[in-house]
Amino acid sequence: MERREEILVVSGGEGAERDVSLHSGHAVCEALRSWGASVRLVDVHSLQEVPKIARGTDTCVFIALHGGWGEDGRLQVLLESERRLYTGSGPRACMLAMDKWASKALFRQSGIPVPDGICAPTAPSGGILASVQALLARVGKIVVKPRSCGSTVGFSIVTEESGLNEALALVSRFEEEAMIEEFIEGDELAVTILDVPGDVRALPPVMIRPKKGIYDYESKYTAGATEYLSPPPLPDALLHDIGDVAVAAHRALGCAVFSRVDMRLDPHGNLKVLEVNAVPGMTATSLVPKAAAAASIAFGDLLGRIVDASVVVRKREWRDGR
Repeated sequence: MERREEILVVSGGEGAERDVSLHSGHAVCEALRSWGASVRLVDVHSLQEVPKIARGTDTCVFIALHGGWGEDGRLQVLLESERRLYTGSGPRACMLAMDKWASKALFRQSGIPVPDGICAPTAPSGGILASVQALLARVGKIVVKPRSCGSTVGFSIVTEESGLNEALALVSRFEEEAMIEEFIEGDELAVTILDVPGDVRALPPVMIRPKKGIYDYESKYTAGATEYLSPPPLPDALLHDIGDVAVAAHRALGCAVFSRVDMRLDPHGNLKVLEVNAVPGMTATSLVPKAAAAASIAFGDLLGRIVDASVVVRKREWRDGR
């Protein structure tokens, strides 16, 4: 059945994740059409373009932008000011999810386990540099990445102090501050949260096993470069715990409708949350579609639920004056 409301899928943007966003936009558009929606796909290059192309108040903007103003809350603030319907979390949750240091602080406050680490400028000196060096000496292997980028943009793994400057220089191409934290040996897991009115639940986790050992940009977006297991071969009790931790992380940031929670599982069964993605990737190799398939939910149906729930959430927020 053809749905009456129009859905405007916005993708592209102007940051380091532009290509990923364009692929997400095409995948979302195709899936929503299979769900029966009237869809327009638009490649936007600036924040100011979005309200101009969202013509009517019944148009729901499906945000398929990654990084920068499309994911850090600025687009969501603009859409709120224009009383435009849009998918996913509100401005505050998007800002917190994008800022890995801020979200990490909230996780700690909520008792959610996170890797040990610090936030530092890309040209650290004095006591900050000494703290970074001490962290490396204590844990033996660290991850260096931008404070607010996704898609493993600017990501490095460092095992020797001599490699630290190069890793920080890579981050400096994208941001002025780096997240530096212990590398957790073990498996990486991604958990999609579906948070529709009256029901919040974790979909089956996706275990990520890159064939070259590091889940970097190439491993994420090259077909066949990574093995994905969903559900993973883990005890039921541990799968339950993974879902509970993911839901707790989603709630700690105040996310709405859906998100993806990334975490590591060490060989002893200990979980550490890395980050929450408020606008996760939706490409052919992305993790959210894989989680939906493991839950026997067609991708188009999942996106339809996201649209319907987002409309309900936005209208409820407006009614309550938020």
